[in-house]
Amino acid sequence: MDLGKKVYRSTAIGTIKIMAIVIIVVLFVNLYLMIFNDPEFNSLSDKSFSAVANFHWKYPYDLLSYIFFILIPCYYFGFIRGVSFYENGIIVNRGLPFFNSIIPYSIIKQYEIIHSKLFISIKRSDTNEDVLFSINDVDRAVSIFDQNEIKGDLHCQERLVMTMHKKLIIFFIAIGIAVMLGQSLGLSRFLFR
Repeated sequence: MDLGKKVYRSTAIGTIKIMAIVIIVVLFVNLYLMIFNDPEFNSLSDKSFSAVANFHWKYPYDLLSYIFFILIPCYYFGFIRGVSFYENGIIVNRGLPFFNSIIPYSIIKQYEIIHSKLFISIKRSDTNEDVLFSINDVDRAVSIFDQNEIKGDLHCQERLVMTMHKKLIIFFIAIGIAVMLGQSLGLSRFLFR
């Protein structure tokens, strides 16, 4: 299906990007500080930054777990994943490439602004499914929908967003605690040894 020329691309909203950066930095510092509790590292006489880098080069399991379970997912979900608007439709990235949705404008029944600056929901006419996605510039998306003569509701339903923010914060806190416990207990060594 040819969607035409790309008109607009929106990545994750700013708060998600900030949370991704904070998670990357905090867990990297945690990884760096946890190395000083490692008995194999403590047996070395040199405790400099280059010694830490050499230790991770020799024993890469903690660094590999950080890269595969923290760095790559946070970078992907914070800076790559998003929504792309084309001349004839949109592609909604729902995480993994096989979950992406290609939605031509012809099957969009209506759109609804869920939050004035963050979220839009569209209703598909073929499956009657509501597709919710975040967007950086709601006005740009509304103008694209208007150009394609898609009806919309400009009334914001802010209470749904508060529920979503609470779930998102709980998810990030739970994942952060699980990763910190995994690093503290040395679970990554079992995965990559």
